[in-house]
Amino acid sequence: MNLKALRERRAKLIADARAVLDKADGETRGLSPEEVVSQTAMLADARQVALTIRNAEEIELEERGLIPESQREERGKKPGDPTAAEHATAYSAALRSYIRNGFGGMAPEETQALRSGYVRFEGEERAQSTVSGATGGFAIAPDTSMYGKVIEALKFFGGMRSAGCTVLSTTTGADLPITTDDDTSNTGVIVGEEGSNAGATSVALGQRVLHAYLYSSKIVKVSWQLLADSSFDIESYLGRKLGMRLGRIQNTHFTTGTGNAQPQGWVPIAAVGRQSNVGNTLSVPFDDVIKLIHSVDVAYRGPACRFMMHDLTAQAYELLKDGDGQYLWKPAVADGGPDRLKGYAIVINNDVAQMAASAVHTGFGDFSNYYIREVQGIQLVRLNELYAENGQVGFMAFMRADGGLIDAGQHPIKTLQNSAT
Repeated sequence: MNLKALRERRAKLIADARAVLDKADGETRGLSPEEVVSQTAMLADARQVALTIRNAEEIELEERGLIPESQREERGKKPGDPTAAEHATAYSAALRSYIRNGFGGMAPEETQALRSGYVRFEGEERAQSTVSGATGGFAIAPDTSMYGKVIEALKFFGGMRSAGCTVLSTTTGADLPITTDDDTSNTGVIVGEEGSNAGATSVALGQRVLHAYLYSSKIVKVSWQLLADSSFDIESYLGRKLGMRLGRIQNTHFTTGTGNAQPQGWVPIAAVGRQSNVGNTLSVPFDDVIKLIHSVDVAYRGPACRFMMHDLTAQAYELLKDGDGQYLWKPAVADGGPDRLKGYAIVINNDVAQMAASAVHTGFGDFSNYYIREVQGIQLVRLNELYAENGQVGFMAFMRADGGLIDAGQHPIKTLQNSAT
């Protein structure tokens, strides 16, 4: 079943579930036990189809890999330099050879492709380096195919990297200060024709510093047979495995991280926009949704503004109606588009707490104010000897990153929290 058919099936399941409620509302009665069972099954099927859609979209991006060579521009190319297409082809072949055979089994021209001091690609120069030693490590530059595959896996895990966060790529791991100011309390004045304008109010500046924490994927073991099998796409396999491992821990930290020896997540630092008086229930009052939206200053309620919640919390939102009996949750219409709530995009992030007493279960606001900092590329290390007795080779990926909510004082992201009782 293709993606279009899957989305149509999901929309129909949700519409059928709503029809059950509409029928009961029209007859001014509650749901019968049979209707409750039927509606629960429909919503469960809809969530399963949504998961299938997300997996299918991830597979499509994995298969696409790099931008087609025919679409690449060759800017700043000097006479005699390889074209972008020629470079990409040679580099990908050399990387594949390194993964399968290590440096010892590579042809001289392949080794040169990996060990070259700089990579020229689309008019840019990016430094590369090689990690020497018995482990046979190699630092992959940010424009290589393996890096692209790993980043795709990171984007599709969790929600933070698909929420419109600002991503900064730096060449060093030195502390990165982000300057903020909150001048919203100051206004201008009317000055008389010959009046004095001596008064002045300074702008108070703040600062948020992003660090560079070292993340490891831990070791992924690959058998010699798989490495030797030319039909096996080892790059996609490693990109997916390493990326998912790095993605899991980073998404958790970007969501709920303490900021102590790890990134600061948005949940612990975002201001509470509305505390819902529902305690330990699985319902969301419509009034609280409206109040949460308006707790965020209108200056932040632009196209980048969205909701973020756990998948199970989304179930409660899907059944919400406004005062006119219209459902608030609107399934995606365009292929690849997000579902929407009151016109705002919805991001599913299962690192956000589920609905419970005192739980902060929903975020709303402009997530472009959450900054993700990455340092250079991803370092891939091949362990030739460690698992040799088992006929395996080990691979590890390292990545330096940090994240934090840049709040100048007016709280671009607000949360909805259940009451304690």
